[in-house]
Amino acid sequence: MRLISFAFLSVLLATSACGPSYTKAVDTDKVVVDIRGGESIKGRYDPAGFSTKDAHKMAASICKHDTLASYSEAAVDGQIIFDVRCKNGNKYGENAGVLFKRAGSEAVLVVATFSVNDTLLQTKDQLSL
Repeated sequence: MRLISFAFLSVLLATSACGPSYTKAVDTDKVVVDIRGGESIKGRYDPAGFSTKDAHKMAASICKHDTLASYSEAAVDGQIIFDVRCKNGNKYGENAGVLFKRAGSEAVLVVATFSVNDTLLQTKDQLSL
């Protein structure tokens, strides 16, 4: 996991108002997850780009110890909205955004934006599907 520079974060913050959210349609190569209040974790993906199994694995990767308490899905406008509860809490705290972007046929780049002690951080990692 790498921490990204403050200069990059400044650019990210400037564009975040137009950034991805589970409330908006996503491209077929992306899965977007919003964490609000630490408990509410909702995401969105296009089934043309990812399977339920893929989304389940990505959702679990947000949870501490990669352990889900619950996972449910609903179709909305041809895309899938999912709702997640983590058994032991999530890895990113109260409010965060996580973007998964296809990085080959069996992997995704994971970009998480969150705060720790009022400091905004962004991590990049890769997850095998």
